[in-house]
Amino acid sequence: MQRAPRPRHYISPGLLTVMRPFLRYSYSRGAYVLRIVGERWGPVLRPDQRRHQLEHDGHDRRGQAMEAASSLSRTI
Repeated sequence: MQRAPRPRHYISPGLLTVMRPFLRYSYSRGAYVLRIVGERWGPVLRPDQRRHQLEHDGHDRRGQAMEAASSLSRTI
């Protein structure tokens, strides 16, 4: 029986350091899992190193595309 992969949860590197005695790094997942039971149960944790996007002040091209698509669907 195949299972869907468990979602990754991003946590702060400091919290990951505190939890390190309970976790091990799984190279196949590229994330930290619980020791002993991590192959089957528990969270799959990654350090939060994602970049936060800045607010975009420029022209929003998607808005025009969405308006065009909605007006096209009204005419059909």
